[in-house]
Amino acid sequence: MKLKLVALHTKGQKKRFVEFIYGLYAGDRSWVDSSLFVLKMFLYQTDTFTRQNFIRPIAVQEDGRTLAQCILIHDPRLLYLQVGFFDALPDQAEAVHMLLDEANIAARMKGVDKVVIGLHGHVSYGVGMLMPGSEKKISFDSLYNKPYYCGYFEVPGLERHTLSTYTFKLDDVRQRIAGLGRTYEEFSFRTMRLNDYKKEMILFGKLCNRCLHDTFLYFDRDPENLFELMSGLKPLLRSEHLIFALKNDREVGFFFWHPDYNAVLPPGRKNSLVALMARYYVLKSRIDTVKINAVGVLPEYQRTGAIVGLFDAALRRAPARFVYGETNFVWDCNRNSRMLNLRLENTVDRTYAVYCMEIAQGGCL
Repeated sequence: MKLKLVALHTKGQKKRFVEFIYGLYAGDRSWVDSSLFVLKMFLYQTDTFTRQNFIRPIAVQEDGRTLAQCILIHDPRLLYLQVGFFDALPDQAEAVHMLLDEANIAARMKGVDKVVIGLHGHVSYGVGMLMPGSEKKISFDSLYNKPYYCGYFEVPGLERHTLSTYTFKLDDVRQRIAGLGRTYEEFSFRTMRLNDYKKEMILFGKLCNRCLHDTFLYFDRDPENLFELMSGLKPLLRSEHLIFALKNDREVGFFFWHPDYNAVLPPGRKNSLVALMARYYVLKSRIDTVKINAVGVLPEYQRTGAIVGLFDAALRRAPARFVYGETNFVWDCNRNSRMLNLRLENTVDRTYAVYCMEIAQGGCL
């Protein structure tokens, strides 16, 4: 049968987009569907950020059966057309090629000459395609995909950029930070004020824009977008999960961490946010791993002890049941963040990639 590219507009088509994912990962012990909370935001455009973006879900089908799918995304603040939320069956190179051809066309329509594969709208929503060799249960707010995915994009014309996550033991990091001395005495530290959650999230969003502005593929967004993204997570957060560094009573950095909520969710099956919350409150004593989700310090304070002080402030507040830690992604080209992890003797755990291409000017790829 002939392959057909289909734009997905109706509720029924979007429902099948999600069903394809559940079918693909059913029984996969490494996959947890908490990642679909964000995907559905883009698929159904349920928040301000997604409603302001060009969002186009597409699939390649054969006789009505989906072979590969993704969401094309464009925000005018980023000079790339994004191929996000990609999934495909094995041995479907032709179908994947058709998706990229369509991304090429959409990029020209949007007036950009670059496409990035593996970015989900913004780096805060998800970035990176998991490279082979790290097939284990994924942590909360991390991405997982089938090990053959990267093989579709290891082809001429696509440039690979890599990211890594790191693991560590909390006691080991405590010891190493103690060995660095108190280089952060000029800073003070405070925890998030949960009774003023929206204001604190907007502050967090403003700091992200200033601290992470030069990060590859990052672009500034309305701080209220972060509040919307984080609003569903509020019942699971405690004040110590977001720590601010202050200089002269002004916030100059942040450290956002939380338990690995995925530890209480069964893999390879359907869950819900309600199920996550219920299982967390019943089983949270079993979680022994924390996730360092985001860390940032204003540029003028990045060569001071502020970052060490943030680590120390968080570790002092971590309950004794937490033994292990894991970072969120760190670009391998980000020398400062990479060297910090190596200095703390953290261990590279998972490696991800995004793929960039210049679009063809005269036709499809």
